[in-house]
Amino acid sequence: MLFNLPTASIALVFVGGFAVCTANAALRREPFWALAFALPLLLCAERAGLPLALIAWGCVAYLLAAGLTLVGLLARAWGPAMTMAVLAAITTLGLMSGDANARYLDLGMASLHHPPAVGVRIEGLLRVIVTA
Repeated sequence: MLFNLPTASIALVFVGGFAVCTANAALRREPFWALAFALPLLLCAERAGLPLALIAWGCVAYLLAAGLTLVGLLARAWGPAMTMAVLAAITTLGLMSGDANARYLDLGMASLHHPPAVGVRIEGLLRVIVTA
């Protein structure tokens, strides 16, 4: 306990601080800083005891933002033709390495209380990181 506050309350203060930093970086259109602040935000949200569905949706948003940042970086560095070739190769490898059905995303039943399965899996990985 610090300043007679429980650990979850201190983690919640850090969640607010990282949320403000992430929003500020997003407003300045600096995707790398936004991603850099968003990951500790998710880790602190896990530590603060926020609902797991909310954290899983945050993981999905983080995954989408990281993908868009990667596509933007590739388009800027190599041009659109090379970007499409790299994305096609990544997609082909992804489809070859697993079954190509929608059970990983499960967007048919997605709501606030039922996040996509990929978000739940990433949230599980964050739980392992936090508890280790």
